[in-house]
Amino acid sequence: MKYLDAKHVGRFAAVGACAVALMWAQHFLLPLTARFPGAALILFGNFLALYAWSRPEEPRAYAISLSAIALTIAVPLSLLDHGLLFRDLLEPGVWLRLAYVWLLAGIFPWLALPAWRSVAAWSGAGMRSFRVRPVGVVRSSREKPEDDRWDAETARVELDRRFPEDALDGIEEFSHVEVLYRFHKAKNEQMGACHPRENPAWPCVGIFAQRKKDRPNRIGATVARVSGREGRTLFLVGLDAIDGTPVIDIKPVFAEYLPRGEVRQPEWTRALMKDYW
Repeated sequence: MKYLDAKHVGRFAAVGACAVALMWAQHFLLPLTARFPGAALILFGNFLALYAWSRPEEPRAYAISLSAIALTIAVPLSLLDHGLLFRDLLEPGVWLRLAYVWLLAGIFPWLALPAWRSVAAWSGAGMRSFRVRPVGVVRSSREKPEDDRWDAETARVELDRRFPEDALDGIEEFSHVEVLYRFHKAKNEQMGACHPRENPAWPCVGIFAQRKKDRPNRIGATVARVSGREGRTLFLVGLDAIDGTPVIDIKPVFAEYLPRGEVRQPEWTRALMKDYW
């Protein structure tokens, strides 16, 4: 299962240890949090904020949103914890005490972020990532992710409306473009070695020694021939991407960027590519 691999178990363990340590530190700052509802709240808020920070996708955004969730839960639980009635809310000092509890629930975990970054790096969660926004989408006559005979398909790339039409100006002067896209229907993420297309007749090679779609980040790259352009739409031949595929980037092909010298590849790749186009 996705959350039972070593990476996620290590992350959960590191987050849990840090959350408990923070709860004890908060207890010494404010003994009232030792009562069960308050302690559970603080521990939950700590875990949410710290786990959010360990997430590789937009960690600050996750931490902000999850801390807001922790604060939302903190309000009713802290009122219940202190046994406050409506009339008690009018007494001097009550709101100041509650505000302190809520401040600890939502803000205190952020004070430990520098130390947490070191723990996250140790647990395998420290490698940061970034968000990629598609520049367009593929419209293709093929809708299912099937291999081979791609030249029989028609395809075009439609740029997102945020781009002006002149973003493609000059593209017709190139015979080919390189299209980077995401395998959005790939269901698995292969990390190590495997047989290409699960064919035992071909050698078991590492994921970075083959072009399998079930790969880390699920990014595909293809050189396709330019057949025309209309406004924000680029018509292509030989684009091996199915309908609806998010396009990450489009680059014109320069002869100077093509391989210099002889291209070497193992024999099994020729068998794999025999009917690909």
